[in-house]
Amino acid sequence: MAHRFCFIEESNRWVRAVDVATARLTPSAAMRERITINRIEEGVCNNIARRILIPEDFLVSKCHLNDWFRAGRECLPLILEAARSFGVSLDCLLVRLQKEVVSGRLRLAEPHCLIVVSPSRGTETRRGQMKLRISTAIIPCEIGPFNVKSIYPGIALEKFGAEVAELAESLFAMNSRRSGSIRHSIRLIGAKNRSDRSAEESFVLQGWWHLLGSNASKESSRMLLWGTLLPTGS
Repeated sequence: MAHRFCFIEESNRWVRAVDVATARLTPSAAMRERITINRIEEGVCNNIARRILIPEDFLVSKCHLNDWFRAGRECLPLILEAARSFGVSLDCLLVRLQKEVVSGRLRLAEPHCLIVVSPSRGTETRRGQMKLRISTAIIPCEIGPFNVKSIYPGIALEKFGAEVAELAESLFAMNSRRSGSIRHSIRLIGAKNRSDRSAEESFVLQGWWHLLGSNASKESSRMLLWGTLLPTGS
């Protein structure tokens, strides 16, 4: 339904707006512009779909994110229950929540976080090296004086420190357990004040992990890490 808005009427028929916009360009230029426009179109349509599937009033009334985090280990079952009540996938709900946190419309009362990790070649071209990457991240915009930079989908987990990357690798390789507790270092990128362009700050992620998917196929598995971000040394 959302893609329907990407068509316009021309000569008594409906055509894709991107076709009209690139019709007079050279083939190479048209290809470049179509790739860019299609990426924007997909993003817009995904946002429309998420807002239709999870309306804002229901988001406020049913998605008590701070209460879920305070439930500790039971956070994931509560999120799964909410996704079922909306009739959407876990990923759909998490992306919706992520965007609400990034926009500032939904504020985390404490420095809680939740990240989804999976083996991937990246989300844009799918041509990168296969490695563990973050597909979704619900992270506070601020932790004390530190302003956390938004995490884009497909970023390699190793960017957040060797310790958390090695932890995830070992948990993916484990066959006997599907969940457990964690307390490991994680490095975030951001700025300590407005004059800083980029800085790094290390925190301790204390919480839990849970593996979704089949042990038989690592590429189809996803791992959720969630908990509280504590100052290093605490």
